[in-house]
Amino acid sequence: MTEIQTMTEKVTDSVNDLSSSSNELLNFVSEDVHNDYNKMLNVADEYSKDAESVSNVVLEFSSTSEELLSSLQDVIKTIEQVSIASNEGAEETTSIAQKIVDITEESNKAVEEVRKSKDSAEQLNGEVSKFKI
Repeated sequence: MTEIQTMTEKVTDSVNDLSSSSNELLNFVSEDVHNDYNKMLNVADEYSKDAESVSNVVLEFSSTSEELLSSLQDVIKTIEQVSIASNEGAEETTSIAQKIVDITEESNKAVEEVRKSKDSAEQLNGEVSKFKI
């Protein structure tokens, strides 16, 4: 009978130890694990909010980049148009200069013809003056 009592005491002690350990485990889970789990949920929520903020910043940056690209394309088109206008102006200036050269050559020819006519008129006057009427 002492063996049964000893065995019963050991079983009772083991059950008490198991009960105590189970209570400690339940307390650990209900307090520490539960608190850490709540902290993890809060951190996950913060990460989600941060991800949304980053997404908004990226969308805004993308929109700004598109506007900048459009503005740069407009500037490039304007520069091309100015370049075309400058080239056309240069071509017209060259054409005007060539026409001035042509006019100058024709004027020089006309002056030469006038000089020849004058010389001829003077020579004719000289010949006519030899005749006395």
